[in-house]
Amino acid sequence: YAAAMLSKFTNKPALLSFATSMTAATDSLETAQGAYAASVLALVFPRVGVRYNDFISDNVVRALQRRAELFDDKTAGPTASFLFPEGVTPIIRPVGQTQVDAMLKLEGKLDALASWPEAAAEKAKLTTAREAYATALQDRGTAMLASAGLRAKHNTTKKNFLNIYTTI
Repeated sequence: YAAAMLSKFTNKPALLSFATSMTAATDSLETAQGAYAASVLALVFPRVGVRYNDFISDNVVRALQRRAELFDDKTAGPTASFLFPEGVTPIIRPVGQTQVDAMLKLEGKLDALASWPEAAAEKAKLTTAREAYATALQDRGTAMLASAGLRAKHNTTKKNFLNIYTTI
C-alpha cells in the first residue's frame, strides 16, 4: 500500500525512489517467504520416510527375534538370548540414529552366530532395513538444512524490508 501511494507523487523524486525501493524489498520478501514455505512443505516427505523406515525396522527386528526363538524352540533360548539379552526394546524403542546404531550392533552379533544356519539371511534383511533407515535419516537432515537456510534468508530479507520501510 505504502509503495503504491508513494508512487502517485510523480513530482517528488525522493518519494518515487522510496516507492521503488519498497516495491523491490516487498518482491524480495514475497519470494523468500514462498521459498521458505515450500521448503517447510517439502519436509513432509522426508519426515514420513523416517517414520515409515522406523516402523519397518521395528518389524524386521521383531521378526528376527521370533525366528531366533523358533530356531531355539523356546522363548529364552541360546540364540535369542545372545541376540537380544534385554529383549528387542533397547533396539526398537529409540528412534533415529540411535536405532540405526543398535541395528548395526545386532548385525555384528549375527556375524558371530555360526551355530544358526539362517544368520546370514537374517543379517541381509536387517542390513537392508538399516540402510534404508539411515538413508531416510540423511534425506531428512538434508531437507532440514535446506529449510533452515531458506529460513535464515527469509529472516534477512524481512529485516531488510523493515529497514527500508522505516527509513521513510
